[in-house]
Amino acid sequence: LLMGVLFYLSRFAARMVDPLTGRAEEVQVLTCDSDVWGGNYAGLQCGLGGVNCLPFSTDRWIPARCPPRCGWHNETREVWGGADGGRYTGNSKLCKAAVHAGVVGQNGGCLRMRWVGAGHFFAGSSAHGVHSLTFPSWFPKGVIFAPAHSHLCTDFWFAILPVAMLLLSLLPFFAPSRGLYWCALLATAYWYIVLEGEIEDASLERALGVFPPFCAVCFFIFHWLFGRDVTPLPRHAPLDLCLFTLLPCFFTLHLHYFSFFLPTIQFDAASIRNMEPSAWIIVCVGLFFILCLVGYYARLYYRTGVLPRLLAGYLFAAVCFVVVTALATNENFALHIHHYFIGFMFLPFLRYNTRLTMALQAAMLGLVTNGIAVWGFASMWTERAEFKPAPVDAVHAAALTNSSITLAWNTTAAITAAAGPVLGDSLLAAAAAVAAAGLPKVTNVFSVVMNNVEMLRAADVSGYTATGLLADTEYFFCVSRVIQNVQGTCEKVMVRTAPLLS
Repeated sequence: LLMGVLFYLSRFAARMVDPLTGRAEEVQVLTCDSDVWGGNYAGLQCGLGGVNCLPFSTDRWIPARCPPRCGWHNETREVWGGADGGRYTGNSKLCKAAVHAGVVGQNGGCLRMRWVGAGHFFAGSSAHGVHSLTFPSWFPKGVIFAPAHSHLCTDFWFAILPVAMLLLSLLPFFAPSRGLYWCALLATAYWYIVLEGEIEDASLERALGVFPPFCAVCFFIFHWLFGRDVTPLPRHAPLDLCLFTLLPCFFTLHLHYFSFFLPTIQFDAASIRNMEPSAWIIVCVGLFFILCLVGYYARLYYRTGVLPRLLAGYLFAAVCFVVVTALATNENFALHIHHYFIGFMFLPFLRYNTRLTMALQAAMLGLVTNGIAVWGFASMWTERAEFKPAPVDAVHAAALTNSSITLAWNTTAAITAAAGPVLGDSLLAAAAAVAAAGLPKVTNVFSVVMNNVEMLRAADVSGYTATGLLADTEYFFCVSRVIQNVQGTCEKVMVRTAPLLS
């Protein structure tokens, strides 16, 4: 009941009142990844000229709420602007920008935000533990923030974890069965991650759908892998259960927080080829630790005569895995090992009655719970990246003035480029006209993105001209081929317009 009250106060109890009308307002719940431009990458989600992300400006302040810890994210290219008048680009992460603006703290909270239209320079700075970058060019949509008068907008994440661990540590003193203790531990861990774990898809509908099969998996693990053989009765070892189950379980339960400070590690062919040196160091240290544990337990199982049967089981599982992988892996699907598969892999190996085994069991269960709560029951086979068109060759600035830039590139069917849409009201009209005409379904379609805004998508063109630009200003272009809405490699070019003549 206490946990339920804390969760309700943290996520659902916030109330805000319109200062002009005095009426209650619906609070928009944001995540740490929320922005208003559909992503920071190719700029294609908002359509030509950003027509899918209208309005660019409004007089209405939007009430919103940010979760805690958004300022912890270690990605630097997430916030642009804020130093000059508190205006940020629309593709900035909203909650991290709000922390930078000082309207909410690292514990999250309620705020008001408003779209303020286009800007031509967004100065960055460091404030409140967040570093924002300078964007020295035009962007069609800006956002500003203001503090909000709200009720029950405090996030109690700092209290939920210790309260959960305190209640679970007291449970063994009431002499529950092994099954009840483990069910209480894993159910609490699951809902803690769902409601307070900063996951991207934390909808209750999804969480409720995943929870029943998660309980079935926990039942299988307890009854068939180690529950009856290894774990002591809670009433016989309450302190051991607290020290050697709670702490290791909740440590690995927070594994996704490590991504705030450590490089991302993924076990698929493409990720392994591009892995950073620091990630390789972490992998090597982890493998050394795993090999030491495997050697220790192999020695124990050899002495007790269990090792041959255990190895036979793992050999059978490995053969089945190889056969299924060979059958399922093709040009459309590739193998992807999720981190919580490691927990499933090692749990059968941890059957020896020691405190170390209890701690490792709990750590592996925390790993499994973290993975299922964050991503659900993800498949080990993922679709391979679709075929990407060939990159555009020799993108360069063919001509420039103090108000226009003309790009050119090599193409098999060169056609004189028509002038592209200009910045301003005519930008939307031109984009709407192109969209109404329909995109040609041919293989040689080119996309031109300027400052994260798609400005052109047309077939068999060899150039593009952007007009209505500011003098002596940098503009960032991305030119790529598009085949059936699949974008090829983005060829990036930064061009500065000519200065005004004095």
